[in-house]
Amino acid sequence: MNPPVVLVDQPDAAPTRKVAAGGVAGALAAVLAWAAQAFAGVTLPPGMEGAFVVIISFAIAYFTRDKAQPLSIIPMGSTNVR
Repeated sequence: MNPPVVLVDQPDAAPTRKVAAGGVAGALAAVLAWAAQAFAGVTLPPGMEGAFVVIISFAIAYFTRDKAQPLSIIPMGSTNVR
């Protein structure tokens, strides 16, 4: 039997490090794709350009470590699990 999934509330509205890194990486990947087309003469089909941006964004966000959150103790058998 799998343990229940515990959702964690964010302490504030600021994005986590992983989310911010993914957004910045996506923007930089889009600029890199544009620069490759504008200056290097590389022609990327729109679908490949989009895939490049998504793959780079995902990879950077995946490997970015989040800050440690305070440990929440949930009593065994608690029904207060979301």
